[in-house]
Amino acid sequence: MTNTTEYDTVFIDRDGPCAIVTMNRLEKYNALNTVLRSDLYAALSSLMADRTVRGIVLWGGTKAFVAGGDIPEMLARRPIEAFVPTSGAPDLWALIHHSTTPVIAAIAGPCFGGGLELAMACDLRVAADNALLGQTETNVGLIPGRGGTQRLTRLVGATRAKEMIFTGEIIKAEEAYRIGLVNKVVPVASCSPKRRPMCTALPKSRRIRSPWPS
Repeated sequence: MTNTTEYDTVFIDRDGPCAIVTMNRLEKYNALNTVLRSDLYAALSSLMADRTVRGIVLWGGTKAFVAGGDIPEMLARRPIEAFVPTSGAPDLWALIHHSTTPVIAAIAGPCFGGGLELAMACDLRVAADNALLGQTETNVGLIPGRGGTQRLTRLVGATRAKEMIFTGEIIKAEEAYRIGLVNKVVPVASCSPKRRPMCTALPKSRRIRSPWPS
């Protein structure tokens, strides 16, 4: 690994044409607060603008991908703030979705709520065998946001998507693979993108804009 760049909650490692973006808020299982969202937006934007970057891997370590939104931060907001962007990165999910650089989610541990929506916005998803995935917002009285209902339906079909959303079900990696939510499952010991050069199989040319609406 070379050329490490640090933000408050994100690290970027460059290995030739591959870039690894590591979320580093592990004490909160990488829950998406304002700072992490803003750092991710800044880090990903800089990489997507770099023509030498052929692929980006989004990674949260072996403990957690993203456990969802930061509930204490959400509870501290006034009601009006739920309808007004409170982050410097309000379009993080759309940024990933419309990227012309392929983005791969490397998922280990909890991947819930906004974290699953983040992974589904990526082009490919590789899950460690300890990964747990779910649209768990309904467990706290919310519905999936950030395109979660649409993307989940496209990936696994309407019936299975409704079941996961209505019940807030958490599924294991093998089930996620069976229903088409992830592309492959690997042992957690080898899931780290620093050990698995996921970008090397990508074509040298950058992809065209996603055909799916955001």
